[in-house]
Amino acid sequence: IPCGLEIFENYLMIGDYDNGDILVYDMDDNFKLLGTIATGEEGLSGITVGPDGNIWYTNIPNNTLASASPGVASSLSQLDYSNKITIAPNPSNGFVSITFLDKNEAQSPSLSVTNVNGASVLEMKNLQSTENLDFSILPNGIYLLHVKGANYNYTEKLVLAK
Repeated sequence: IPCGLEIFENYLMIGDYDNGDILVYDMDDNFKLLGTIATGEEGLSGITVGPDGNIWYTNIPNNTLASASPGVASSLSQLDYSNKITIAPNPSNGFVSITFLDKNEAQSPSLSVTNVNGASVLEMKNLQSTENLDFSILPNGIYLLHVKGANYNYTEKLVLAK
């Protein structure tokens, strides 16, 4: 039973009351299913992306509020790409390196970086197999790095602490 809807950037998230899963769809790619966030809590009743960048969800039978952190692997596609893309150091003092460990994944990927309020702070296309980025002009905080290739989407939370 659908029980909660959230739109964040180009992602549509729909909660499932019966099994507690949160299904994530790409609205820019004909609503392609990107993955499932398994909360493990039957009775999911609502979802939202909070100002901290985390997905927050409520559970009626348990009377609880909990969150799922970006960058924490919770679906098969996220697990697959967390071993193929490195973003380091994290936390960072402002300088970050993105490396594609699998050359097949480095086929013209793009990068978008947003702050926790969803505002875009950086867009890049046609990334190289290793990119060194300078975020030192940005204020300290939490940012979401979205890497998109031909057959995948990968998001990781970056903590900037100078």
